[in-house]
Amino acid sequence: MNSPFDNSISRRKCLDDTEWQTLVRDDPNSPFAYHSRASFFLPVNTDVMTFSAVGHRQKGVFNICASDEFSDKAKVDIVVSYHSVAARASACLYSLHQGGQDVGYTLSTPEDLSGSHLDSRNPLALFFSVTVHLPAKANGLPLLINSLSTNLPLFAHRVSSDLKDRVSFKQISLRSSNSPIDVKFLEAEIATIHTSNAPISGFFDCSYSLMLLSSNHPINIDARLSSDDNGATQLIMGTSNSGITASISLLKKNGSMRSGGTYIVNGKTTNGRLDFKFPESPINATLHLDGKTTNGSGVMTTLNPAYEGSISLKTSNARAELVECPGVVGPYGKKRRVTKSSTTMGQFQGYRFQAQRSATGATVVLLQLTTTPPLRFNRRAAFIMLPLSLLNAAQNKPMLVELKNGETFNGHLVNCDNFMNITLREVYQTNSEGDRFWKLKECYIRGSTIKYLRVPDTLLDAVKDEQSRAREAGRSARGSHVSGNRGRGAPPRGRGGPRGMAVRGRGRGRGT
Repeated sequence: MNSPFDNSISRRKCLDDTEWQTLVRDDPNSPFAYHSRASFFLPVNTDVMTFSAVGHRQKGVFNICASDEFSDKAKVDIVVSYHSVAARASACLYSLHQGGQDVGYTLSTPEDLSGSHLDSRNPLALFFSVTVHLPAKANGLPLLINSLSTNLPLFAHRVSSDLKDRVSFKQISLRSSNSPIDVKFLEAEIATIHTSNAPISGFFDCSYSLMLLSSNHPINIDARLSSDDNGATQLIMGTSNSGITASISLLKKNGSMRSGGTYIVNGKTTNGRLDFKFPESPINATLHLDGKTTNGSGVMTTLNPAYEGSISLKTSNARAELVECPGVVGPYGKKRRVTKSSTTMGQFQGYRFQAQRSATGATVVLLQLTTTPPLRFNRRAAFIMLPLSLLNAAQNKPMLVELKNGETFNGHLVNCDNFMNITLREVYQTNSEGDRFWKLKECYIRGSTIKYLRVPDTLLDAVKDEQSRAREAGRSARGSHVSGNRGRGAPPRGRGGPRGMAVRGRGRGRGT
């Protein structure tokens, strides 16, 4: 069962036959002869709502929609389709409890190693349709769900558009396999959508983290990422043998277009095209974009005129091109200044577009990046920064930490020691699969377990300037140092000194 509260959730008795209501067959095209329904209610103020399935002989569809009913409970309708009563009797529907309340359900069917359970003509096959109706609030405000998670292999997932302006989630994790996930609208702080061998599509509005993972099928989404000044908002997309198409609007919290904010967007696939567009962005915001594909598949990125940040775009067996859209200027109409490295076969890497600063604000450029090649990093021009210097300067600043085991921690740095052991406060922890989350008041991380750290760009610039000043001060001190008659500029002594000088040398020179 996929839930961040596994240890505190208990499973109760299996539903008996008397709790199923037999339905009249009203769909002549249905391959199943019989249908039964059971309905339940779950409180919406629990820490988690969870739904899972184990065993074979089953597949189905999981729906989330909004209801016009005013209530503090969500209605769950479960319809099972089958060929015989014996088939339905082989399945168990268990209720899940936490803290004395119902929090979800688990569908359990027998193991079947024959593989024929996927065929709806199999007399033992079962098809479940699960629909969660989320209620309306009497005060007219959107309903906030703390956490909703699914682990339903072979279940298609559908999220209705009627959730817009009516329901939002602190955390939501939808996990399936071999079945599509289609989201018409979803608003959440943290969202994880994971399937395999099936597409992911829809509209997502997230303020902290959005992760979309599949394989062998495309990802096609519209996303709004909202950021504040306390940390980066991240979007991670991954699939294989198919493309990723994403239109990504960057906003400040509460949907405003004020300045600032940090955003991280990663997209990775193989043998498929990447196509990223950024139609909206606050000025003075920082975007870190990383896109990777293979075998000549292109990468097309259209940046917003207010863009600042860094880009790494990579493919193989093709060349890279940078196309600047003519006639496009920054938010204040100022001339754009673009800093970039040269391209080589295979990738753009280390691309950085820095805004010109002026009394009226920042300006940057709209670019299209078509890619199949890499930018080679110029090591001689690289700025070398001591990690401890950076960490010392990062105290009380937001920081993202990824461990070698794949777990991530996003919080504020409290302190660090000479072994890079660090303490964070106000931490969001994400497991390596990206589908379980914890909020921690404080945590301690050993330096030997850290894979990488991410800190705000403004901090990097500040430390760079400080180290440059320290190096200049060191050179000046060495050049002006004089100690008696032994410093630079003192009269020469020993061999080679002018004859007749009343100077005693320690060397083998000829004195007087």
